[in-house]
Amino acid sequence: AFGLIMLFSTSMTRSFTEGGTGNSYIVRQLVFTAVGMVLAYIISRMDLSTFNRRFPVIVYWGVTLILLVATLIPGIGRKFNGHRRWLPVTSTMSWQPSELAKIGIIYISAFYYDQLRRLRAAGLIRAKNPRQQKWLDGFLDVFFPFLFFGAWWFVIAF
Repeated sequence: AFGLIMLFSTSMTRSFTEGGTGNSYIVRQLVFTAVGMVLAYIISRMDLSTFNRRFPVIVYWGVTLILLVATLIPGIGRKFNGHRRWLPVTSTMSWQPSELAKIGIIYISAFYYDQLRRLRAAGLIRAKNPRQQKWLDGFLDVFFPFLFFGAWWFVIAF
């Protein structure tokens, strides 16, 4: 509510000068908020095991990478303030795929670490000695996820 009040106070004059009623930005934000709440409700009612499958995770990762790369293509990505990070939704609205990547890091990490926990519990991730186990655990806990998300980070940074 506080954010909507701030949006209204900062965008009211611009909305008037663009020929609107002064409410156009806040109405648009309210529509997106309502859509987000409906999606959140639908997702909250889904079975959690739906999200713990390898295929949707791989698809999510791949689609996000494709969308991030699409922002760099001059005919597709929109450039604002000297940076090409936006994809057009309509003629007046754009969207940043990096927002999808933020959610994806949480979703994919949860899947990955759950699978890793299961493999460890089953005794399938064991090294010959404690020193090698520390290196293996470090690789699996830190380095491998860094490689997995490194493609996204590289494209976002570029």
